[in-house]
Amino acid sequence: APRMWERREELGVEGEEIPEEWEEAVAACLAKEPGERPASVGEALEPLLKRGTGRRVVATGARIQEVKPEKKVVAGGGAGRKGGGMAVALALALALVGLAGAGGWYWGVHLPEERERVAREAAAEATAQAKAEAARVARVAQEEEENKKAAAAAAERVRKEKEEKGKNVETAAREVDKNSSQKEGIDGAETPISTTNPGPGVSPPKPDKPWTNSRSQLFQPLTGTNLLMAANETTMGAFREFAQESGFQSNAKVLTVTGNKTGVPWSAQGHTWEKPGFEQSAEHPVVCVSWYDAKAYCAWLTERERAGGILSKNQSYRLPTDEEWSLAFGTGDRYVWGNAWPPPRGSANLAGEECLADGSWDAADVATGFTDGFRRTAPVGSFKESRLGFRDLAGNVAEWCEDGYLHTMQPREVLKSVPEFAVDEGGRKYKVVRGGSWSTGDEVMTSGAARQRLSADKATDYIGFRLVLDSGVSVE
Repeated sequence: APRMWERREELGVEGEEIPEEWEEAVAACLAKEPGERPASVGEALEPLLKRGTGRRVVATGARIQEVKPEKKVVAGGGAGRKGGGMAVALALALALVGLAGAGGWYWGVHLPEERERVAREAAAEATAQAKAEAARVARVAQEEEENKKAAAAAAERVRKEKEEKGKNVETAAREVDKNSSQKEGIDGAETPISTTNPGPGVSPPKPDKPWTNSRSQLFQPLTGTNLLMAANETTMGAFREFAQESGFQSNAKVLTVTGNKTGVPWSAQGHTWEKPGFEQSAEHPVVCVSWYDAKAYCAWLTERERAGGILSKNQSYRLPTDEEWSLAFGTGDRYVWGNAWPPPRGSANLAGEECLADGSWDAADVATGFTDGFRRTAPVGSFKESRLGFRDLAGNVAEWCEDGYLHTMQPREVLKSVPEFAVDEGGRKYKVVRGGSWSTGDEVMTSGAARQRLSADKATDYIGFRLVLDSGVSVE
């Protein structure tokens, strides 16, 4: 607050200078905090009565006691001066009491108002922030719901396509049986041409045409090879059928996600391919399987379809090599969908902003500005296929390959981004893993040229596999 002499200058008031003791007394009476004001009238007057009087004043409660100095009193006028001093003191006391009351009234009224104003502003700001956060959460939830509906529609479309293809194959097989080619023998008898019995509704595979196996799994040709590669990743339902028929028991050392804010993103938590720690339907890709588990599935399906007359003895299922996987990816673009980052909507199941919902994911490790509606795996075939007819090469789950891992396979940017990938143990310990997954939000590791590595006996909840069929037919 301005001092009294400052206010006098502002108002242009001239006259005798205001004693400092008076100014201090008035300021004390108008103090903002009650504890800084005089406790009594005597306390307020004490410095004033000392000024220039030669008297000593003692304040006791509301009483003022004057102690006279030990000196002679000049005759005549002494009593008048004493009476006048006490009158002045009384007037000052009344004035100070009024000032103190005025100060108490002012701060009693205006201080609560100020505090209430500050509280209202803070509450309004908190409400605005809460509304903004609620709107953001609602927007993300709406996008997730829309993506789920789109994925469900895509899955239904794929199912219908498979069903239609199965009907077409079955019709063609019946037509072949009915009008089988024959040749005439020397005795005029009809002798049927020897053919491989494809089994009910399944024709033999050809290296240059799409083909559907006994499990209605679509395979696409790899240009320039005698191979067919599965258009989708191996499903939970297919692997369960294998385990039930063969009595398979996995010995994989399974590591599953704990959240990348813990410092140990993956740890052993007792999960298995049957119970990976999140919901999986029969149409989701199988995870928590080791390289050895994937190889066992390939051997089982090969023998099963050979026994059913679908495959010949020189035809077999296996995992793709690193080079074959690259052929399926294609050349020219950095990603399956092109070169844009973040990915366009509906292109892949990656670690998008939907992963932030449970609080365990760091925002720096997700694809900012992208959401796909799935925090973990999605049903196979839920996203757009590549120009070569394959789905989920960039996401959903990463995929085991046949090869031992060597760091020389990697582009420099991957080794710079993940220095531990420079360790390869000469290709003996680790196997190659290709493609991104639901846990990948990094633009380097999502690129088609990036590789990962893992010990053959270990498994995670973001790695699965897809099949390659060697058709046994040489390609000229």
